[in-house]
Amino acid sequence: MAKLSTLVPALAEVLGLPEPSVALPARRLREARVISTGGRGPGGADMTASDCAALLVAVLASESASAAPAVVQEWRRLQSRFGEGRSRMDAGMAAVLDPSAGFLDQLSSIIDLGRSGVIERMFSHMMAPQIVVHLGMPVRSAFISIHSGNEDGELSVVFMCEYGVMPDEPDDEQSGDLTVSKVITDKTLLRLGLLLRT
Repeated sequence: MAKLSTLVPALAEVLGLPEPSVALPARRLREARVISTGGRGPGGADMTASDCAALLVAVLASESASAAPAVVQEWRRLQSRFGEGRSRMDAGMAAVLDPSAGFLDQLSSIIDLGRSGVIERMFSHMMAPQIVVHLGMPVRSAFISIHSGNEDGELSVVFMCEYGVMPDEPDDEQSGDLTVSKVITDKTLLRLGLLLRT
């Protein structure tokens, strides 16, 4: 398993960000015990898929490093809206993903599928999967889609789900119509999964 000191530069590289943009939120998450903690160096905590998902969301959705722990907790509230609107899952994905899982849990599961090699095995007879995760702000919303293709290059949806706060919870106040969307793909998620194999 990878240590935080390995995860930070790898995530910075794959996202194309300067390392401090990842290191500072990581430190705040560790101090707040939002991610695994332990000693330093070789005695440091082994990072999990859940830690990777939390750090990824902190880096993408936090306006400042000091806000990272609270931001991760806010994104943990996003629940699956599977069955509402645009949602879909084929039988193969139903065996490995829980459509009722919350957003951060689902993101962790996808990273873990990359770590365990399940994604490679599932899609070995098809084109590599295209995994896209959209994070919408300032009103927190997310969308995960996984597509795969056949030998003819035709893509089909194997998983699609929207995530948001539950209707009985207050949502962020939004003063205008502007929504900022940040997108990550299989390149980032599978890289994190491979990193956790070490």
